[in-house]
Amino acid sequence: MTPHTLSPVGEKKDMKDHFRKLKWTIQALALPPEEQLRLFPDFVCKADELALEYHEALAVIKGKFWDQCSPEQKQSLIELDKFLDQMSGEVNALSWTDEALRSSPIWVEVRRLALEALSAFGWPVETPPLEPAERGTIYVSR
Repeated sequence: MTPHTLSPVGEKKDMKDHFRKLKWTIQALALPPEEQLRLFPDFVCKADELALEYHEALAVIKGKFWDQCSPEQKQSLIELDKFLDQMSGEVNALSWTDEALRSSPIWVEVRRLALEALSAFGWPVETPPLEPAERGTIYVSR
């Protein structure tokens, strides 16, 4: 075993940790707006953080564990990812505010797609850990 190769036990733990991170990011996207806003410190763009954390978790799953997902799971992840990508860009800047998170129909659709993804995996609809460090997230402020 080379230094960068995980044992079968290590690989299984690595996969479990990454799927847990993905679950938490989807759970966060499925939450009601006020609960979503509580997940992040005030000095970040909270809507943006919701999407960024999901994109980061999904990238790892696609890169390392995509073959572990069923076709239904893959489809639900792709649909959510595509929808978030369509919200990007300068023209959609107003979709990334706290107010938009609270009241925009776009975020209602994000929540619906996140609920579908949770269902595809058989994951519960619940609040992920509130402490960012517990979710594996670190924020740096001045």
